[in-house]
Amino acid sequence: MDLVAACRAFVSVGEHGSFTVGASVARIPQSVASRRVAALEQHLGGRLFDRTSRSVTLTPFGRDMLHSARRIVDLAEAMEHDAERARLRPFRLAVPAACAPRSLAGLVVEARRHELNLELRRAEPSRRNGRGCGRVSRCAARWWAYRPTRPRGGCRWVSAAAPTRVWR
Repeated sequence: MDLVAACRAFVSVGEHGSFTVGASVARIPQSVASRRVAALEQHLGGRLFDRTSRSVTLTPFGRDMLHSARRIVDLAEAMEHDAERARLRPFRLAVPAACAPRSLAGLVVEARRHELNLELRRAEPSRRNGRGCGRVSRCAARWWAYRPTRPRGGCRWVSAAAPTRVWR
């Protein structure tokens, strides 16, 4: 059982007092919402709703569980939001000024294929090797390891065996 999905269905139905409306708001079919709530009831060991043909009301047990279920849903949504922000955070990479724009564009395209938001910065050798730059950390771009060491444009890309420097 997917506990978060079951809690989402339970919270939505509990807040709207109807499986049809609650499922619609949660963007799931009514039958799915009903199955998820039934699975949650079985998992928790008690009935969450008193059901009639026209209405749904929370049982005392359901009222007690609604707050906890809402917290689970809120935490799951916060985690999804944090994950999206982390995916979109740029990975900053220092590159030689001599690199041809076409080669750099290829690097950015390849990074996007691997769901990496790459931000390139031209930097002199002293900045790329980390001297005098406390914000620099080592990192190997494993997904780039299969590329040739000297692509067009005269740039020397670093393989996974020899890490490059990046800004975080």
